[in-house]
Amino acid sequence: MTRREPLRPRHITTARILYLLGGTINVVGGVIELGPDARPAVQAIGSPLIVAGLATLVLVVALRAPRRRLPVAAAVVSALMIASLVVQATVLGAPAMMAFCVLPLLAAWAVLRREGRAWAGTPAARWRARVSEYRAARRRRTPLNRMGGAIGAVGLVAGLLVAVGASGVVAAVLPCSLPAPAMTSGLITSDGTAAASATPTGTIPATDGTPLAYYAFVPPHPVASLVFFHGSGANSTAGYLPIGTTLQAQGIAVYLFDIRGHGASGGPRGDTPGTIQLERDAQTAFTFVGRQQPGIPEFIGGHSAGAGVVLNSAQLLAGAPAGYVFLAPDFGLHSGTERENDASNFATICQRPLVAATITNGLLGAHTDAVVFAYTVGQIEEGLIPRYTAAMAIAQNPENSADVLAGLHAPIGVWVGADDEVFSPSAVVDYAQAHGGAQVTAAIEPGATHLSILDDSAPMGEWIRARVDR
Repeated sequence: MTRREPLRPRHITTARILYLLGGTINVVGGVIELGPDARPAVQAIGSPLIVAGLATLVLVVALRAPRRRLPVAAAVVSALMIASLVVQATVLGAPAMMAFCVLPLLAAWAVLRREGRAWAGTPAARWRARVSEYRAARRRRTPLNRMGGAIGAVGLVAGLLVAVGASGVVAAVLPCSLPAPAMTSGLITSDGTAAASATPTGTIPATDGTPLAYYAFVPPHPVASLVFFHGSGANSTAGYLPIGTTLQAQGIAVYLFDIRGHGASGGPRGDTPGTIQLERDAQTAFTFVGRQQPGIPEFIGGHSAGAGVVLNSAQLLAGAPAGYVFLAPDFGLHSGTERENDASNFATICQRPLVAATITNGLLGAHTDAVVFAYTVGQIEEGLIPRYTAAMAIAQNPENSADVLAGLHAPIGVWVGADDEVFSPSAVVDYAQAHGGAQVTAAIEPGATHLSILDDSAPMGEWIRARVDR
């Protein structure tokens, strides 16, 4: 009994599976690179990746039946895939990603080998006869066998890819189990400086139209101006107003801004469209103050995560700031400045949406609650934000504060309390000086905590005055 010639040679089936995997990787990668948190250069490669991936998936369908030009089509599609992957790896600075080029190379080899060329050149009449023979034999099989034959190896791989993708989407958007409001505050807040009833001086529109509220403290003849951002879950009325009054008395025009989603600013509470939007907000605030106070040096800074907003925005600030001021700054998760034993337990984090949002450039999990702060019901009623989405948490976490500090060509002032509950004072100072170099002035304030350092901002004002008077 002669062995029946297979409808599709095994190497053609292998090629289809390889192209299916490669095409899916290209499409998914292209969609991710178009995510809201991707940089413009990265977004530019999204469409070419998708085009190459879709062309590959079309080839998977075309390889179901012999066609004379299939070897040529396979070579062209493989070249397109490889080119798009090389560009992606180059733009992302990740040469290891070029390992995916192996898939189209192996697939093209399977199609271009001698048997593949012969199969592609099968006359149409012979192919129809083989299909008829295959269908007749299939009708004699059991329903289960017919189902398996209809699905095939390529169908099984496609189904597996869909299942894995769907599981990833569900895992990314599934709500986290986060604790309820705390019974006691995670930070010492007995300073009595909060003024939740204060009215903003005004608002300015962000680039997407969201109103950004600010509190201005302007002396008659300011010698400098300062744009300042609050910390996680807070707002300008939650202990920051004394900074304005103190520095105003020192001749400095201070503009305290509520980050979007906080205080009197617009936007969903504790959320942001993405990191880039928050960076643009900082740029908008800086540009606005520069126009309000022209002709004088303009400084910018923040407290805790507000410092992270400034560091992330440094490359977008129109006109180089005269200097940067940071109170108890958050230099990022990888800076090693957090206390190893954080007695405050200030933040509880769910990693799943953070990982998903980071990997997908904000496409998945970005607007899922990922961080909860140890604020009490009373503090929440006064306007503090108890939860952050993954997008807001990522946007306030410095991506690479070491390189940013090294690239700031202006004086940097850093102050941290000796009794800070969140950060190690010595680690903060060492980190700033190690990466910011000689342009850093850092001080540890005796007896000050993470929040009480806001009560006496006179040293910061004196530092600004000293830079202006030089």
